[in-house]
Amino acid sequence: MTNNEYFKIDEQPDIPGLKFRNYAGKDDLPLMFEVSEKEKKATQDDFPESFEDFKAYYDNLVNCDPFKHVLMAELDGKMIGYSRGWWTRKQMGGYNYNHFTILDPDHHGTGLRKAMLLWNEGILREIAATHPDSETREFQVWTYEENTDLISTLNDSDYKVARYGFEMVRDLSESIPELPLPPGIEARPPMPEEYRKVWEADIEASKDGWEPIEITEEFYKMWLASDCFQPDIFEVAWDGDRVAGAVQNFIHHASNEELGIKRGYTENIHVGREWRGQGVAKALIARSFRSLKEKGMEEASLGVDAENPTGALKLYEGMGFKVSKKHYTYRKPVFED
Repeated sequence: MTNNEYFKIDEQPDIPGLKFRNYAGKDDLPLMFEVSEKEKKATQDDFPESFEDFKAYYDNLVNCDPFKHVLMAELDGKMIGYSRGWWTRKQMGGYNYNHFTILDPDHHGTGLRKAMLLWNEGILREIAATHPDSETREFQVWTYEENTDLISTLNDSDYKVARYGFEMVRDLSESIPELPLPPGIEARPPMPEEYRKVWEADIEASKDGWEPIEITEEFYKMWLASDCFQPDIFEVAWDGDRVAGAVQNFIHHASNEELGIKRGYTENIHVGREWRGQGVAKALIARSFRSLKEKGMEEASLGVDAENPTGALKLYEGMGFKVSKKHYTYRKPVFED
């Protein structure tokens, strides 16, 4: 079978003109992006993503062969959805078999998403069978609470919420505190030769979060290629030549224009263990607020794990962020006991 041949999948709904095939190459990407943007708009997912981001993501896939692990759904020759599966190994041991389904909102509630989800599970179950059965093996799906079609499908498929988090927004018209960095610490954007230092400091700090995964070079390449990589507006705290902490700020102007907002993002906030408890994060966040405001932004946004063991949620609430929406991580065992 070639990637241009059509085939049937289990529990395929009886929809005239509905066909499935594998990913056929980069010519599919604009069609996939169009469907993704349509569903994001319908489900109020306003996190910015450009086509360049989308393409960079597929150029640097990790533990995924798109020609085997991506499913395309077409109706009368027009793409109406796609799905993808991949796996990650947790540093503490155990495997997550991640997947998603993107579906044109006109086809929500038709049973199409359930069939695509089962296809994802099938290809991931084959991969999981090659991994040690002495380690945990779980399917994993992430979603915003507004995607009710996906949530309904997950609930009907025996998935359970394993974790939840928030998107948060801070009004930049409110007072921004003056918070100095500790003595001996300076803040400045990184130079190109320092980018990897910031990346490695972020990865090291993330080990204290929830179930950190094993990181490969592809993740670094994806970070550098992303539209969200805007190091000229990063706020990085330096202790000599060492990264004490950072806020990886970015502005997605095209998304702001489309949504009619002026929003900057204060994401990937991290502080090294040696410098925690000294006000580094607060000082960098306050600096980020002022920087974004000077660039004409009216609000700052970030995402946070609601149960982050480092106390991130409390920190962000103390800096004036308020919850704007909720998201969930769903899981279920790959193999029944």
